[in-house]
Amino acid sequence: MLTQRNPGVYEIEDLTGSIEVDLKEATFHKGLFTDGCIMMLEGRSVGGLFRVNAVGLAPVESAKVTRNYFGVTNWFGGEGTVACGSQIRLRTLCERNDRTRFILMSDVWLDDSRILSAINELIFAFTDSQLLAFIICGNFCSQMGTADSYHRTY
Repeated sequence: MLTQRNPGVYEIEDLTGSIEVDLKEATFHKGLFTDGCIMMLEGRSVGGLFRVNAVGLAPVESAKVTRNYFGVTNWFGGEGTVACGSQIRLRTLCERNDRTRFILMSDVWLDDSRILSAINELIFAFTDSQLLAFIICGNFCSQMGTADSYHRTY
């Protein structure tokens, strides 16, 4: 999985650890590559740095096939050790409520009053629907900086 713990410094990680990657010479195959994306990398490790030659997405497979190889491990963090899709309670809830909706938003800049106003309108628009959750992903600030600088500013 590709991660970026510090701006501009990419790492790949799995359950055993992480290693910094150098993507400058990499050839990217077709696809959408994002932070947190599971991908296949070809390259070589040189002094604690993985120099990548080629980047591709993992082949598409069903969740059942993936679980046959990896079990029900939660790869994406949080408190639970079991993947959400493998939890019987969640599966039952989804089957009973097939019209339930999720709203997924990214780059929601909470320091921008126009965006806060739009979020407010969105919440009211879905008040009477079967909306289960708003899922909001970062970046949450329009300007780059440290968390401490945002705390002082806002």
